[in-house]
Amino acid sequence: MQKQNRLRVGSNVIELVPGISTSTQPRSSHRRKAARKPCFVAVDYAAEDRVFRDFIFNISAGGAFIETRGPMTVGEKVTLAFSFPNYEEEPVKIVAEVARNAPGGIGVKFKSANKSLKKMIEFLL
Repeated sequence: MQKQNRLRVGSNVIELVPGISTSTQPRSSHRRKAARKPCFVAVDYAAEDRVFRDFIFNISAGGAFIETRGPMTVGEKVTLAFSFPNYEEEPVKIVAEVARNAPGGIGVKFKSANKSLKKMIEFLL
């Protein structure tokens, strides 16, 4: 009941702000399949012929939010490589897809979570 009331209040606030675009409206957390864990981890990633180095802001078994200045095309495939400090396994390399652009970064959805990634996220939690 409380969650339902919060969603209703949030929707009402958005309706009161004139000119707010739907792309800046908060997304409902019930759409995620896995809980996100805050973190600050360096990530190297490549898309087509471009290479980037930024930071993962939060992560789950299904995806991550990468802090970056430039938007990317939704649906674009990216290859990520990262590891957590104090985690002794090899860095994880995984293919992801840009799911959304947001102020301050991009949300990516992992295409296939491998055993290394799952172990690393369990370590983080």
